[in-house]
Amino acid sequence: MMRTAVTGAPNSALSSTRDLCRSIFEALCDTMRPGNSFDAAAQAADALPRSAARPVLFSGVFGYAVGAQFPPSWVEGTGFIAKGQSRTFEANMVFHLPLCLRVPGQWGVGISDTVVMTEQGAKPLTNNDWQLFEARS
Repeated sequence: MMRTAVTGAPNSALSSTRDLCRSIFEALCDTMRPGNSFDAAAQAADALPRSAARPVLFSGVFGYAVGAQFPPSWVEGTGFIAKGQSRTFEANMVFHLPLCLRVPGQWGVGISDTVVMTEQGAKPLTNNDWQLFEARS
């Protein structure tokens, strides 16, 4: 699970970018259903970063499969939720959805949850409150 910390209260740009991360997460979860392709979920979420009030940089990978791993990486490597990926979702698959939006040279917002695929769709395993953490100086 990932969160973003800010010094003091977040400004409106940070808050709206956090809202955009949440909207992307919801678009992904709405599309992540058994039988749907990884590409379909990525396509559903992809238009959202481009609709931001200010240009943000996004990696293009909306999530990755999580499973038993060996160091040095926790990325399983059997599937990335990205455009062009034809693999389909199946029940009991687990994915980490790290949604990071950046304004290069200025700031970024990254928030994530891990979800499990059920017959009804994606269900969060983690309990992220999707808020920006206000760090005190």
